[in-house]
Amino acid sequence: MSNTYLSFITDDDLNECIEFLYNRYEDALKGIDYNKFFKNRIDTFKMTFDTKINNLSEEAWLSAELQRQVEKTITNHIGTFHEMLIGKIEGYTNHPLGHKYDVSKDDGTLYAEIKNKHNTVTGTHVINLFNKITEYADQHPNAICYYVRIIDKCSQNKIWKFTTGDIDKKTGKKPEYSHDRIRIISGDEFYKIVAGYDNAFKDLNKVIPIALSNFIKQKHASQGSSMGLFAQLYNKSIKNQRSLYEEIVEINYKKSNYLGY
Repeated sequence: MSNTYLSFITDDDLNECIEFLYNRYEDALKGIDYNKFFKNRIDTFKMTFDTKINNLSEEAWLSAELQRQVEKTITNHIGTFHEMLIGKIEGYTNHPLGHKYDVSKDDGTLYAEIKNKHNTVTGTHVINLFNKITEYADQHPNAICYYVRIIDKCSQNKIWKFTTGDIDKKTGKKPEYSHDRIRIISGDEFYKIVAGYDNAFKDLNKVIPIALSNFIKQKHASQGSSMGLFAQLYNKSIKNQRSLYEEIVEINYKKSNYLGY
């Protein structure tokens, strides 16, 4: 097994993680048919301004709109991608959905809950997450436990301390939460720990576009590309002798029985 891309994970393991996320994209986009795409109706006026002001082609706008409609679904899977990838590193394990923690070190010295962005957990969910991590921190007294935020506001690795909730009538302050073995950590600092060197996260960012391009080339060469809604709309516009914009407008308002459509 070669390590052409990264020193801390084999090419086969990296491609397996890429394939997982690629398939999630493909599944999400396949799930968008005419009815789903036009379900909440397209704001064609915004579409016009978006294309003209941002100098987008109609094709580029449609790609962006399709991406926007699946963004929430994909964002959830990005976190899983990182969990899988870290679990492929020697000495670490990625645990299935529903487990107490997302990844752990096989020697029992590290446990982690991984979130994709700093704003993934908000409100009372922050307390719930803290209590969850506290539970397994107390069960493993020799371990450091991490709340990992891959895309964070800043690079950090420190004791997780925060205040939230209603003001305590006795102290006049909001309750403070902290634990001497629970740390909040950004993606770069966490990859530094699991990969064993400072620039692991930077190297991952450099490699992903290359590895993904190679993966897509190989996949299309062996299987061919799927048609998808983009191609369906484009082909329909050609058949009806309309521009892609005109086709989208026609379908959009015809579904609402607008006058003239």
